[in-house]
Amino acid sequence: MNKGLGIAVAGFGVAAVALTTPYFLGSHAEKVIHQPDGFGHLPAGVSARSVEYRRGWFGADAVTEVTFDLTDQEPVTFQLNHHIEHGPFSTGGNLYTVDTKLQLHADTPPDVLALWADGVPAQAHTTVDLKGAAHAAIRISPAARSENGGGFEWRGATADIRTSADGNHAVFTLASEGFSGHKPDGQVEIGSISADFDMQRVGLLWSGGGTFSIAEIAGSGKTADGDTKTVQLTGFEVRTASEIENGLVNGSVTYRVADVEAAGDNYSGEITVAMQNLDTAVLEAIQAEQERLAASELSLEERQMVLGGFFMEQFPKLLVRHPKLVVRDLRIDTPEGQVGGTLEVQYVKDEPVLAPVPALLGALEASADLRIPVALALALPRPSVARQVAAYAEASQEELSEEEFEQRVDNVVRQQVNSMIQAGFLQADGDLLTVNATLKDMVLMVNGRDMSAVAGL
Repeated sequence: MNKGLGIAVAGFGVAAVALTTPYFLGSHAEKVIHQPDGFGHLPAGVSARSVEYRRGWFGADAVTEVTFDLTDQEPVTFQLNHHIEHGPFSTGGNLYTVDTKLQLHADTPPDVLALWADGVPAQAHTTVDLKGAAHAAIRISPAARSENGGGFEWRGATADIRTSADGNHAVFTLASEGFSGHKPDGQVEIGSISADFDMQRVGLLWSGGGTFSIAEIAGSGKTADGDTKTVQLTGFEVRTASEIENGLVNGSVTYRVADVEAAGDNYSGEITVAMQNLDTAVLEAIQAEQERLAASELSLEERQMVLGGFFMEQFPKLLVRHPKLVVRDLRIDTPEGQVGGTLEVQYVKDEPVLAPVPALLGALEASADLRIPVALALALPRPSVARQVAAYAEASQEELSEEEFEQRVDNVVRQQVNSMIQAGFLQADGDLLTVNATLKDMVLMVNGRDMSAVAGL
């Protein structure tokens, strides 16, 4: 009898846990989706609010509105419809799952509604495991439109977002087959798009990095003369990286283009721009002010003015941490040869100097190196010089043959470049022209010559 009673009690306990667990997990889901603070840190200009939440024992339905107020136009609001399944038994052992569909408002213009064949611009499936880590698989639907001899096709995209239980680690990936558009006098084609980012949050700031790339961008169009011109770019890539250490943020962005073909010529290039020694506390203060303004009733113009004033208040605090701008790995391959160079500029004073440019230059140290092919240095100013020569010939009523005109343009261009060499601003090195410049203690040295007086220092 006692044994049977024990089994019955144990069975009742298991059943009670099985039946009540979904309810309590549903309470957790409701807190995340329905409560005002459940959306976490949203970018400035983006707000979200829970419109409705109907919770049952094993599931729930909810409606969320997301508003984008990023311009001086009327804000744009989307409605998200959620269906939540409470775990762990019906969700594969997860805390809960959420299926979300983007719902356009009833007053959305019919031509916009017609863009999506299935009527659903985007949808997502989100799972939250028993530890609180989340995974969202997002599908952005294809869209197409065609009228008046033109149109476009967006081939859709998929995205994957994974966040840690504390929300301080996020991994994001994106893949799309791209976009195409056409009209009677031209067209554009964007190939596959991909992104992959791994980020960590410290306070209000995110660090980490990733890559965004577009396989190909091609465009063609007719000129006023009726000729068709085409441009094709392949291998466009942006790489970002940042870290937070000892109260400072260091970050960099690298841009790379594998090939650009235009007018029968090919170009390629790469450049990295880095910012170093940015004060974390100042950046967090600016981020907090952006979020405060985004939640205010101020117009976009008013927010920009307030934020600009706040930034100027914080700017001296940035200076005393000796911020540094670095441009490195500059490489541009042209038909005339390769351009290369570096640039570094750093604020070196221990106190902020907020003064006119000459005084501010005394607080800076800088160095620059530039290498440019002679052929390119002669080609770059040629269109401008040609216009000047043509205007002078017309004003003086001088008739020049095509050969004479080209020879005069060539002479003027070479004279300009030679004068820069003689003045010391450029230095000849075989088929290259080089510049090596430094600025320190208000002394500007260019190619070994003191150019401070010439620069007005």
